Amino acid sequence: MPAQILGFNTLPSEGFICYDSSFLIRIFGNINSPNKPPLSSKLKNQIRFDKILRQKCKEYADKLRKSDICTYVCDCVVQECLFLIIKWKLMEDSDKQYRDINKWENLYKKNPKIIGSYAPLIEDFYSFTNAIGLIPLDYVPLKNEVLTTYAKNIIESCSVLPMDAYIVEHARKYGINTFATCDTDWTRIDNITIHIPHPLIPKTS
Repeated sequence: MPAQILGFNTLPSEGFICYDSSFLIRIFGNINSPNKPPLSSKLKNQIRFDKILRQKCKEYADKLRKSDICTYVCDCVVQECLFLIIKWKLMEDSDKQYRDINKWENLYKKNPKIIGSYAPLIEDFYSFTNAIGLIPLDYVPLKNEVLTTYAKNIIESCSVLPMDAYIVEHARKYGINTFATCDTDWTRIDNITIHIPHPLIPKTS
């Protein structure tokens, strides 16, 4: 059966929820995309919408934190968020100090020691996840199991990215089937419940 799609006004009835990357990254601090003036009106609108979306996500996370809901995050989500945080910071520095370098990959490959200067960002992120009570899900207790077959079925039947399928499979190993996301692709995954901001909920006829 298709996914059950709920907005941010509803708390999970099961008492637990798993955050995906698109939700978690929006409630962590203020991440700035590179500034390359002049900005087009389209980009300005995107930035304005993202600010509204971040605020909605933060309000919902705060509502979850004040409830009896247990909040979880998969190990791969933490890794992806850290990757994005460092990438965006490198891109910001590229704008400010290395304007001749167009790709952030070139920046850290030519200056590998620069990564070390961003260690505080990593510490801030782990402190943040601890402060909001996120419970990490890892594969230590499941290390002898094959975990790819079910994810492969999700990818093929629901036309979603491997990361999304992996998160669903991973969470289900722990009996979790409810997710907070800002990614509309998740609406295509069968037999899950998703909490997604109202502006992103697909309209049904």
